[in-house]
Amino acid sequence: MSDSTYEHRRIQAQLHRRGVTVGLELVRRLMRELGLQPCQPRPKRFNLAQAAAGQVPDLVGRNFTAEAPGEKLVGDITYIATGEGWLYLATVIDCCTKDVIGYAMDNH
Repeated sequence: MSDSTYEHRRIQAQLHRRGVTVGLELVRRLMRELGLQPCQPRPKRFNLAQAAAGQVPDLVGRNFTAEAPGEKLVGDITYIATGEGWLYLATVIDCCTKDVIGYAMDNH
């Protein structure tokens, strides 16, 4: 029925579609008793900094404070899923004022 890939919610929904009334907790308990576990792949996790440059040194020592504006600047890149695809956002932040002093957005 499930090719060994469904978890308890999907099995319960499939049974419901076939006219079998069964609760979620019953399906979960039966799977546990039979030793069945869902076999779904884990989502990919990307670490772009390590992938691009190997091991990146921590130049600020995890200290994100500064005495004067412009003394220490840090940047970050993130990606956001939109209806039109991925949006990549890069920012530069001043550690003294915590203001974003520059940013850029693009689709690649």
